[in-house]
Amino acid sequence: MILLTATGIAIVLAAGNSCTKENEEPSNAFQYEAVQYTIDQPDGTTIILQSRGTGNGTTKAFFDIYIEDGTGNVTAFRNDVWYTFNGTTAENAPAHSSGIEFVSGHIVSIDSNYFLDINGGSDQGGITYQFHTGSIQEMKNYQKQTANPDTIYVNSETGGNIDTGKPDEWDNIHENSFGAIFWNGSKFVTDSTAAHLYFTNTLNGPRLKEHIITEVSSATGSNNDFTGYLITKTVYTYAAPKDANGGIADLGAYFPVKFSVQFTDNAGQIQELRFVPALESETK
Repeated sequence: MILLTATGIAIVLAAGNSCTKENEEPSNAFQYEAVQYTIDQPDGTTIILQSRGTGNGTTKAFFDIYIEDGTGNVTAFRNDVWYTFNGTTAENAPAHSSGIEFVSGHIVSIDSNYFLDINGGSDQGGITYQFHTGSIQEMKNYQKQTANPDTIYVNSETGGNIDTGKPDEWDNIHENSFGAIFWNGSKFVTDSTAAHLYFTNTLNGPRLKEHIITEVSSATGSNNDFTGYLITKTVYTYAAPKDANGGIADLGAYFPVKFSVQFTDNAGQIQELRFVPALESETK
């Protein structure tokens, strides 16, 4: 197998035999596909998503999230910890220290949505970065809802709990219980009242603005331009040990397992680029 790295260097990997010969011990590991996405946004900032197998090992987050904010800083999520890295870029942030001094908070809830809103979020004409937490075994499909506007009402999205501050301040007294993080003009912050808002139809309940969803997966070609967002994909293969039940070991913790960029385009339609997990070519 020929693998193209992020630097463009081709690496030849020995292909594993999926058939077990007679009297040969079966493999004690899975080989699976991992992916890194680099998202260059229209404003010149960059987002990097790294799944395990991109140099992070099997126990690291899926995805690790690095969002460049346009002021010379990066907001990052590694496993369930929220970091703010000052004076760096998304490209350099994966190598940044995870020291306590960079910690902004803790995303607490499994199987929950978290929202990072700029200028009110996508439903208000701004931008929303959304991710979903959960173990890989517990991933669930998003639900699409159809719009039928009559009477408009502003509603709030449900989400997970957030503890802000350094680790010794994580006291389970949650500073936010809606999974809501918002841009205050210089950095991402949260408070007890923040929520991701959207418009609903009060007569029959659906969302007023339907999202046009573009699924981005490791099967999607690299270097794609989606309405001004340039997506560069780098695919890796990675080996992980089996656990006692025959599954992949070390996958039971909290991880951001989906990520999307939502924005209102020039026609007023919400576009959503949804990045799906990279466990797509699992072999024993």
